Amino acid sequence: MKTPGDRKRVAIAAFLGLATQWSGNGLISYYLSPILTNVGITDALTKQTINLGITLWGAVTAFTIAFFSTRFPRRKVYLLCTSLILVVFILWTAFSARFAETGDRVWSGLVVTLIFLYQPCYNMAFNALTYAYLPELFPYRIRTRGAAVFQWFSRAGLFLNTFVNPIGMQQAGWKYLTSYCVFIGFEIVFIYFLFPETVNKSIEELAFLFEKDAHAEQGRRIREQAEGISKD
Repeated sequence: MKTPGDRKRVAIAAFLGLATQWSGNGLISYYLSPILTNVGITDALTKQTINLGITLWGAVTAFTIAFFSTRFPRRKVYLLCTSLILVVFILWTAFSARFAETGDRVWSGLVVTLIFLYQPCYNMAFNALTYAYLPELFPYRIRTRGAAVFQWFSRAGLFLNTFVNPIGMQQAGWKYLTSYCVFIGFEIVFIYFLFPETVNKSIEELAFLFEKDAHAEQGRRIREQAEGISKD
């Protein structure tokens, strides 16, 4: 990872590893019960029914979207995905706050609806597309290293999810959701400035995805130096 292009690839792989775990999916997968409790849903059978429905809905949307996500521009799909997730989390936070203030079960129903809406938003990019996008970023010589970086940061994110989320949910309640809003906002900025577009590019073009920019910059500097010498 000696070249600037390879370092950019590693940064994106590390980011994807964290983003696949820190975009809110960990909360729904492992801490749905306390989330529902925070909005007044305490009946065990109701919780199990909601959990089963979310699991089945997530499987259907993930399976369906996996067939179509790679047909569209990668960068745009990631931007759309994270933007929709941010909207869901902002509304989720607001509705949870309203329930805490009023105790009205209408807000509980809206929170559950948002959790269902979250599934296709997340699966749009952070499911199958991530495993298609990574090989396009890394040339063959370092592709396994890129996958290793992605997996390492994904497991690190999962570790923090396991031990940090329960503390945050217990101590801060619905306010803990704001931390996810902030991180998802950071995801949008990161993707906008650092994610390259790889769709419809040949293997040769993908191999020099970042190096092309470096070579162009080097050529620009050489031209500027040559123009300066000619003027002198």
